[in-house]
Amino acid sequence: MRKENSAPSPRIAVLLLAHGSPDRLEQMEEFLRRVRRGKPLRPEVLQEVTERYRRIGGRSPLLDITRDQAVGLQKALGDEYRTFVGMKYWHPLIPDTAREIHAEGLRTWISVVMAPQYSRMSTGVYHEMLEEAAATLDPPPRVCAVPDWHRLKGFLGPVAARVQEAIDRFPEEERERVAVILTAHSLPEKVREWNDPYPGQFQETAEGVMALVGERPWRMAYQSQGMTHDPWLGPGVNEVLEEMDADGVRGVVVSPIGFVADHVEVLYDIDVEHKEFAEEKGMRLERSDSLNADPAFLQALADVVKETVAKLDPEDSR
Repeated sequence: MRKENSAPSPRIAVLLLAHGSPDRLEQMEEFLRRVRRGKPLRPEVLQEVTERYRRIGGRSPLLDITRDQAVGLQKALGDEYRTFVGMKYWHPLIPDTAREIHAEGLRTWISVVMAPQYSRMSTGVYHEMLEEAAATLDPPPRVCAVPDWHRLKGFLGPVAARVQEAIDRFPEEERERVAVILTAHSLPEKVREWNDPYPGQFQETAEGVMALVGERPWRMAYQSQGMTHDPWLGPGVNEVLEEMDADGVRGVVVSPIGFVADHVEVLYDIDVEHKEFAEEKGMRLERSDSLNADPAFLQALADVVKETVAKLDPEDSR
């Protein structure tokens, strides 16, 4: 017999979807083969990526942070929801998480990709992978994706606050001359041919953040271009740093607004590669802290999840 004050059983699963990363350097080859979907892996690529992970301590904290985000989101959502984590390229893989949720009897699933801007080539693939996994289950669950959240106030505000915190690391007399570079992960240039929303949403996020930071010089740049011969979206971070150096800029804050967690693209690409490049130019580069499991951010994301659920047909959200 159920007690009057007992918490309701979870009825809705919320899946946080992220890229994934290997737990140990020895797993790097298998991980990269997953990323490349079976395409030949050049030895120099394996060596380069392994060295990047070695430079940040041998593993990425992405899975740990995503799990922390799931815990924080669970608290913000309440007992009617249960949060899960699924990774695109490493364990726990999205299909494995889908089977786990199904085994627990949850039939309404809300998926959230932990990246603010939507692209058919990036975040769209996460949702497709989950839908494909769900379609193999009997009975198949109802799967609904949270729409892009690149202009969410509870995302823009904490990011802007962290940009200001990074500016404040500079001596007071230098702060008004510090420039900001806002970054997102680059994608192959061909996304422009599809009228993909990604570049426009990156622009909207950047403008939203800088409207809160206030007037100062800023630029957008793409980072973490792939190791292929295809053209990728630009300009790159180092290209923008060169232009700022030519303009006499000596202090720069880099804010990776296409990411919400520390991982190799933040801890190596910005904190090592771009920082060293800036230092060679006689520039000081500071990175704004990632949101990670920031409670205000997760509360805002919880509100978006609840808004998504509210739009479902009640018969589909039992």
